[in-house]
Amino acid sequence: MNLIKPKNQDNTPIYKIMFAGHYSVGKSSYYNRLSKAENLKYWLDHYPFPIGIDLVQRRENFYEEDVRIYVFDHSGGERFRAIINSNHYPFCHGIIFMYDITNRESFDAVSKIFHIKKKEAQVSQSYILVGNKADLEEKREVSYEEGRLLAEKLNGDDGESESGIEFFEISAKARDGLEHAYNVIVKKMVEKRKREREGDGIKLKNDNHKLLEKTRCAN
Repeated sequence: MNLIKPKNQDNTPIYKIMFAGHYSVGKSSYYNRLSKAENLKYWLDHYPFPIGIDLVQRRENFYEEDVRIYVFDHSGGERFRAIINSNHYPFCHGIIFMYDITNRESFDAVSKIFHIKKKEAQVSQSYILVGNKADLEEKREVSYEEGRLLAEKLNGDDGESESGIEFFEISAKARDGLEHAYNVIVKKMVEKRKREREGDGIKLKNDNHKLLEKTRCAN
């Protein structure tokens, strides 16, 4: 089973991001754009699913602090679903909820997926909502306004208006908006942990320890 173990050898803060959404909304496409960046000179309409779970590591600097970001992509197969849902999603620090603007069914599925992931969370998490395939305007089934209103509704359900669940339309194929949305969720995660450190410490959990331990247990 391909379950990758993040290693933290220099005590740099770790933040883990995962994608959530209906099948074929472009989660693996987004992941591949982030993982290969400028080296990806070609486009595949259908990227192969990973076997188990894959990750890309990126180092960023926010508020004069170096952080290590792990972005995960995983198989949608039934064989891996239970392990991923129990050992990865509850312990990640950020989730990018995605739908396909040309697929109404994928949009309608977001609320249910959001509430399941939020209920199962074991660490403090940040969220954004992304509508992918904005390059296919002629096939659009979900308006921009519907996406914005859904983000507002989820934000109310999340009960954390101070951070907000921001909404973006992107095109993984055209590389439009991907890095901006990624930077927003990373900043949200770092800001949330910074607030917790500056507060009374009740919310602050040993996220890095749990992330590493649960990933080891997945094997």
